[in-house]
Amino acid sequence: METEIVALDVYGTMLATNDPDHELPPRRGLIELLDRFLQHGLTLCTCSDGNTTTVKMHLEEAGIKLDYFDEFFQMDLNAPKNFIPIIDHYKIDPSQLTV
Repeated sequence: METEIVALDVYGTMLATNDPDHELPPRRGLIELLDRFLQHGLTLCTCSDGNTTTVKMHLEEAGIKLDYFDEFFQMDLNAPKNFIPIIDHYKIDPSQLTV
């Protein structure tokens, strides 16, 4: 089966957390990557252990439109990431999810 859903972590993946000014800038080329994913018909969502409201605020502050993402999933901060809620939400086979 081919990938249908791409779940992206926010902090450290899409937004640089090692910025000396602590401004959480987007990674270079991120917008082009998101555009390419959508052009290929993929559905994007986030999977962050950050608070969803804060995640959305930081993405917007970084100039990343929230419309890129179909859904925002909040992962448990104190446990390994569990992607079953994403798989269940989209009713997909695990092989159709790329994280």
